[in-house]
Amino acid sequence: MVEHRTENPGVGGSIPPLTILKKMKTFLIFLSVVFILTAFGCKNSRDAAIETKTVVKDYANGLAKVPSKTTAVTELASLRQALNIYKVGHEKYPENLSDLPVKIENPDDYEYDSQTGKVKSKHYPNL
Repeated sequence: MVEHRTENPGVGGSIPPLTILKKMKTFLIFLSVVFILTAFGCKNSRDAAIETKTVVKDYANGLAKVPSKTTAVTELASLRQALNIYKVGHEKYPENLSDLPVKIENPDDYEYDSQTGKVKSKHYPNL
């Protein structure tokens, strides 16, 4: 079979007509599938969009409740320094973190052992 070439000056060369037809056929099939999915999936798409928005909103609200890692690192450094200073002055660790002159956004975010003076973040235990 002899393949005829069509000049296509916009591309800078010739393209076989069969290649053009195959590309057009593929494109038309793609458009048909998109149309069918859009036409029959609109209701489901709207429901999915609403559900996705709800999930994202819930996730964002959950993230807002967790302190940032930077905040935890900064507060842990302050707490540990204050614990060491307290220990030098009182020869023991304080009973709880509220006895320290350190301002912490949420003291419940930290676990403290008054026997050892160890303090760690509940959200970032490896710090």
